[in-house]
Amino acid sequence: MKRAFLYELKRNILPLCLFTAIATVLYVVAALSTDFIFSSETVDPLLNNKPINSLVYIPAMILGILCFLVSILQFSYLMKRTSTDLWYSLPIRREILLLTRLSVGLILVFVPYSVSYWAGFLVIALSENLFHLSYYGILFAVSLPIGCLLFFINVFLFTRANSIWDGILFIALGSVVLMLPAIILSQCGVNTDFGLENPTQYCIYSPLAFTFSTFNRLLLNRKPQIQGAVILYSLAVLEGIGSFLGLCLSARRHKAENAGQISNSPFGYKVLIPVYVFLFGMLLTVQPNKITTFFLYSMILLAAGLTLYFVYRRTFRLRWYDLVCLGSSLAGGLLIGALVGIFV
Repeated sequence: MKRAFLYELKRNILPLCLFTAIATVLYVVAALSTDFIFSSETVDPLLNNKPINSLVYIPAMILGILCFLVSILQFSYLMKRTSTDLWYSLPIRREILLLTRLSVGLILVFVPYSVSYWAGFLVIALSENLFHLSYYGILFAVSLPIGCLLFFINVFLFTRANSIWDGILFIALGSVVLMLPAIILSQCGVNTDFGLENPTQYCIYSPLAFTFSTFNRLLLNRKPQIQGAVILYSLAVLEGIGSFLGLCLSARRHKAENAGQISNSPFGYKVLIPVYVFLFGMLLTVQPNKITTFFLYSMILLAAGLTLYFVYRRTFRLRWYDLVCLGSSLAGGLLIGALVGIFV
């Protein structure tokens, strides 16, 4: 494994340097051009000398983008028949190949993130500010496991596909699929019982955004809002560990001849399309709407479902069970949503 790891690391030196340079320049330039203390003679003097612009959203954005891009960069070889045949012909177990790719992928994520984070912090620390600078160190330590879990989730979703564009779409659809049930529950007034009033917190990127937002409030001497943090982080840990285990258990089962073919994974179109149509159908009828609005949105939802099936099958000639699945998902979602709206 050592030789495979060193070869993989050497192969990715160029993107590693490129990502590091871009991320560092972005954060440093932003820090150099930002005022960190509010001061103005034209407003209430009581507002002066307040800490502002902690810029933590920049490293959060960098970490999130890196987790997305590197997952595609490291595992796009599975989407091309020639690349898959080449890598699978090497005298190395597929589990070792997976772990090597994951390890170098984490390096590609955390080296640019770490260098840019501390370079930006150095600029902030040398500038006039009123921040509790120790929070930057705590934030960095907390963000590492969160970024690691997010990377595993992105890799798992991406590798369920057999083409790059399908993989990107799987990440997009899979990252927000839990938001729809949360939205439905919030419409019924149930979601508040779980401590997560904001349905967007069920996105896979929410732990990252929640962490940096919390520390931003601490840096600005404001009281952090930590309601729902236990559920949020517990869900992230379960998803991250489950994704890692799923990658390890499915590594040997992946077939080289699947590269470039239709993506039939149960974590892809086969399940995501009916689930999305069902949930959006529920969302349409949980709250009463005018009959014309309801009919219009139902037609848009049906058209969106058909479009996704066209993308899934890569043809306009759908199979009969695709149409049955689409129609039953829409009808079931509308019916159950109506019942929930009436009784709940």
